[in-house]
Amino acid sequence: PRPNKRGRGRPKKQVSIGDLGYTFRKKFHEGWFTGKVVKIRPGAANDKDRRCLYDDGDEEDLSLAELKALALLDPSLKKVDSNPPISASSPISASNLPTPANGRGYTKLE
Repeated sequence: PRPNKRGRGRPKKQVSIGDLGYTFRKKFHEGWFTGKVVKIRPGAANDKDRRCLYDDGDEEDLSLAELKALALLDPSLKKVDSNPPISASSPISASNLPTPANGRGYTKLE
């Protein structure tokens, strides 16, 4: 048998919400855009410590709580959580976001 080359036959490591390399979608007036966390800046103002780069070249700083909220709103993600979503009138914070049933995050539908 041929030796296994690095990465072949292994599942891709799942990137948790907010981690470096995490991809997400956000709706703007022009429609949905794909963004990616490209830098984590500890100590940034207003906890907006995730530098995000969108597929159109725009950048935005988001907080971990904002990225978690976007994961709940993205219609292309399959929710693996059995908890009901937070209401639109609830303030968004890391403490009131539901925890995924598998404890690992949300899985993108292919």
